[in-house]
Amino acid sequence: GEEDRPGAAVFWRADRWEALTVEFLATARGAGSVTAVVRVLLARASDGAPLAVLSAALPGGATTAAEAARLAELTEPAASGNFDGCFGDTGTPSVRQWFASSAEAAPTALCLDAASAPSRPDKATVWRTLRSARVGSVWDSWYTPEGKLRKPSAPVTTNAILGNPANASSASLRPSHSYGCEDQLFFAGGLKAPKHAYGPVEYKSSSEAVPALLPSLSVPSDHYPLIADLDFTPVDTGAEELIKQVSFRAGPRRVSPSA
Repeated sequence: GEEDRPGAAVFWRADRWEALTVEFLATARGAGSVTAVVRVLLARASDGAPLAVLSAALPGGATTAAEAARLAELTEPAASGNFDGCFGDTGTPSVRQWFASSAEAAPTALCLDAASAPSRPDKATVWRTLRSARVGSVWDSWYTPEGKLRKPSAPVTTNAILGNPANASSASLRPSHSYGCEDQLFFAGGLKAPKHAYGPVEYKSSSEAVPALLPSLSVPSDHYPLIADLDFTPVDTGAEELIKQVSFRAGPRRVSPSA
């Protein structure tokens, strides 16, 4: 089968928000494949309050090596980018740095197909790399910052059989049960108190989830929707100066490691 190539996008209500900048970072995966991270700086129409939203999808895989590859994409400098630099970013920052610099200046949300559950046993994980005292998650009621489950049942964002039965002879391609809390919504800089607007769906074990595999007529995807309401409280983080900087900038700049 062909490699799964997920995309990243940010949508907003045009009657309530104005997009000031639309930027991206690209992390090379090799063989012509990349991970793209999109960042949009929005201004609320009613009062100009800023909100930054990032969207990304990390590569899949259940092995420790796959988790290490995801961590590299989060923490190592990006291969290239096209961004305004209004958050003080220089060179080609990593995804984690981009998220942090956004949160220093404005309320920021990171919507992430992490392909990694908070409870992964690896020493270093996506969850523990991003979750901190300053960064919250919509899954904080279920998981500690260390990734330990707080409740008897766990939230599930993907529950599907992936792979082609014709490839059963190949260990890397044979069908497998993709199951777990692998989609994330992290927030910082003035966003808080998340309330789930859909579900979440919870199971006590993967065997309990098998009779309800995705996709289905009600959920035509291998992922459940992750929809949450967040309290948006503008905070004094120099946001007014940030808006001014964006307003006077000629446009985004394209950068690469050699720039």
